Amino acid sequence: MGFILTAANGEDTYINAWNWRPTLLFLFEQGIIDQEQHEMLGMQLGREVDAETSVRIADAIAAKLADMKPGTRMRADLSIADDFAPPPLSSPLKWLQWRMNPRKSQRKLLVFTPTGTNGVSDEDAYSATYEWWVEFESFSRRSGGFSVG
Repeated sequence: MGFILTAANGEDTYINAWNWRPTLLFLFEQGIIDQEQHEMLGMQLGREVDAETSVRIADAIAAKLADMKPGTRMRADLSIADDFAPPPLSSPLKWLQWRMNPRKSQRKLLVFTPTGTNGVSDEDAYSATYEWWVEFESFSRRSGGFSVG
């Protein structure tokens, strides 16, 4: 499941629900959207964000990006995770695997079962990458407002 953000200028971008949930929580915690907007923007109902709010979103994201770096992500609890840090040198095999392919060696396969996921917490499952934040900041700044559907 995902959301299409359609800008007033006609541009659009897609975001999956896994990234959109922490994005909305961040906007709520920053006081940019209220509880009702938080709930409504989390549904595919074509809710709108006006141009002024869109600029406030971009400004808040720009400030948060100063605390992040490429490869990091904001987890569902709004903490910043750096999943791609190298393992300790005391584990030479893991370090070598990381050196050969840092992103692949750190990935966790998310498997859904009737009792939950395979040990992956909600905070880790729902997270927004640094790259998403850069894209969303730029989109929000130039959009002139947008709708979520």
